[in-house]
Amino acid sequence: GNGNTWTQYSVNFASGSSTQMSVGFKLGSSSGTGPTVQWDTLRVTQLASVPTIALSPTSLAPSCTQGSNAAGQTFTVRNSGTGTLSYAISDNASWLSCSPTSGTSTGETDTITVTYSTSGLSAGTYNATITVSDPNASNNPQAVAVTLTVNPSKLTVAEDFTSMPS
Repeated sequence: GNGNTWTQYSVNFASGSSTQMSVGFKLGSSSGTGPTVQWDTLRVTQLASVPTIALSPTSLAPSCTQGSNAAGQTFTVRNSGTGTLSYAISDNASWLSCSPTSGTSTGETDTITVTYSTSGLSAGTYNATITVSDPNASNNPQAVAVTLTVNPSKLTVAEDFTSMPS
C-alpha cells in the first residue's frame, strides 16, 4: 500500500514453476502512544483451467467418381488452452465416419481419420459437418466443414462398323 491507499498486485505463476511471492506490511504513522498498524487481506487464487479446441484444417474437400469411395482424409485436434481438453466427435452425414470419436489433449496433437462411404451416391455436391465438442472448452463447439464432390462416371461406347449391313 501507499499510505492509507492499498494497491492490488497480480502475479502469474507458471505451472510447475518455483516462483515465490513476498508480502510485506508497512506500519502506518505514529499516533499518540505508538504506530498504527494497517491490515489487509492477502488472497492467493488459482485460475481455472480452460481448454480451447484447435482444429487443422477446418475444411475438407474430398472428391470421387460415381460408384467409388472417396479417399480417406485426416484432420487434427489439439488443446491450445490450459488443462485437459476432453473432446467428442460427431457428424451429420451417413456417408462419412471419424475415428476415433473421442479423446483428450493437454497440448499434444491428435490425428482423426475420416473415412468416406460414397460408392452409392449419385453425381453431385454434398455437404456435411464434423463437430468437435467439449462443454468445458472456451470455444465449444468447433466444426470441420466437408464438401464432397461426386463426379459422374464416364461411359465409353465402342462401335464396330465392320459388321454393319451394306
